[in-house]
Amino acid sequence: MSARARLAWVALGGLLALGIGSLPGPLTAQDPDLVAKGRRLVEDVADCGECHTPLTATGEPDERYHLAGHVAGLPVPTNSAFKDLKGSGAVTYARNLTPDPETGLGAWSEEEFRRTLKEGVNREGRPLRHPMPWKRFLKAFGDEDIRAIWAYLRSLPPVKNQVPEAGVPPQ
Repeated sequence: MSARARLAWVALGGLLALGIGSLPGPLTAQDPDLVAKGRRLVEDVADCGECHTPLTATGEPDERYHLAGHVAGLPVPTNSAFKDLKGSGAVTYARNLTPDPETGLGAWSEEEFRRTLKEGVNREGRPLRHPMPWKRFLKAFGDEDIRAIWAYLRSLPPVKNQVPEAGVPPQ
């Protein structure tokens, strides 16, 4: 390797070490304190699993689907599927928060996630549906809190679970 090539690699390593020009890609669980803070916010403060983890037939959280949202075929309403309060018959389903790239948040950027929590809209700009409590307390989370939540969710094992789209279920 030429001296010039070695110098280029050293310079690139220095820039990356300083956080300048960091490579794009999913956030990894490199900062255990940030992940721990995110876990506390997700599991204890916001209690996301209350809606985003379906229940078993005995009423216990189904850990196979921890934070993976409503599982198609489960009865409606459940803890992860909510009937419209305005009487339309429509049902909203809790989404998959795991980092699965096809059915969860795996293809999302941290900025898209932040916008969803702070502004109450999904990636496409559609407002979040009831009962997502973004107005009540998620909007109050600071950017560092959202970064911690993101880090924790990205540290979870991906669960492939295609959540049904909201709408009136077939009878």
